[in-house]
Amino acid sequence: MEAEQARLKERVSQLSEGSAASGAKLDEAKALGKELREALRKSEEAAAAMRAQLEGEHEESKASHRSTLKRIAAEHETELVKVREEHGKKSALARQLVAEKDVILKAVTKEVDELRDE
Repeated sequence: MEAEQARLKERVSQLSEGSAASGAKLDEAKALGKELREALRKSEEAAAAMRAQLEGEHEESKASHRSTLKRIAAEHETELVKVREEHGKKSALARQLVAEKDVILKAVTKEVDELRDE
């Protein structure tokens, strides 16, 4: 009986040690879980801040691109107006030269006809 009691006391002692070790491991696991949750929270906050920064930079880039496109379009429009003005001037000059050619041709034709008649 005493041997049985000693064996039971030993078993209770082992279970108590195992329970204490399990409690310590449970405490470690809880602490690790807390650390992981905190790290996850910080990571999510950093990701949100980075996302906000990137969205802001993207909007700035789009605005800059729009501004550049508007500037280029205005430059092209200005160039187009200049080309049209030059074309108009050249067309007017061409019409004037054709008219002068016609006048000269008529005058020469008249002189040739007069010379033939003589």
